[in-house]
Amino acid sequence: MTEQLISEIQLLSNQRSFRLVIDKTQKIFDDNIHHSGIYFFRGYAHHELGELKAATPFYLKSIDLSSDVEENDGYSWSKIQSAHNLTNIYFDLNLYDKCIDICNYNKVFFKNHSRMASNMNFYLNSLYQIAHCCYLKNTRPLTSDIHNMLGKLQLFERQQECNTGIECIEEAISLVENRMSGNYVLYVDFLFIAGMLYLIMNKHTVAKSYFKKAADLGDTQAQRQLGKL
Repeated sequence: MTEQLISEIQLLSNQRSFRLVIDKTQKIFDDNIHHSGIYFFRGYAHHELGELKAATPFYLKSIDLSSDVEENDGYSWSKIQSAHNLTNIYFDLNLYDKCIDICNYNKVFFKNHSRMASNMNFYLNSLYQIAHCCYLKNTRPLTSDIHNMLGKLQLFERQQECNTGIECIEEAISLVENRMSGNYVLYVDFLFIAGMLYLIMNKHTVAKSYFKKAADLGDTQAQRQLGKL
């Protein structure tokens, strides 16, 4: 019964009939039927309609119920898809700490999971999102003077976060270079974020090397940054 309902909802979702998905899933919930896959499609419907805050609780519920579709190796498609989509929502809503938390979970899961090779995009996205969040969190000026205790603490936290971001983005760059040669869109984005993180750390020479690689591939943002260094 549940699998049939999921198939019907998935068909509506594939047809981009997202309001019908919302109506149908609500009736299912009202009948006290709860399943991870159904919550995923409800969240996805709101997500595709641009209703990011409305999508969030349904994705979270899908993760909570992920054992509904968990396979013998611990893989749950609804949990992975929901977690992946949540990272994009949290990023778009500027909830960077929440985005990093879920990306860290995804990163560890795929790093240690036998299906990582077939889900490389999820892994790369987690690395990139962590690095991008670490960059955006630290573009604002420190609120305290670095010569007092609070300022020193803020500076230390900034350095720690930037180092985390650098570690993730350098791994992503290495994976793209070794396994996804020719995917210049991803590669250029990764190079630019690496450059910006090193720039925040005042490592201008290293930053410049990343900007140059991106600029040589035609990235205008990197070209502008090179002009400033």
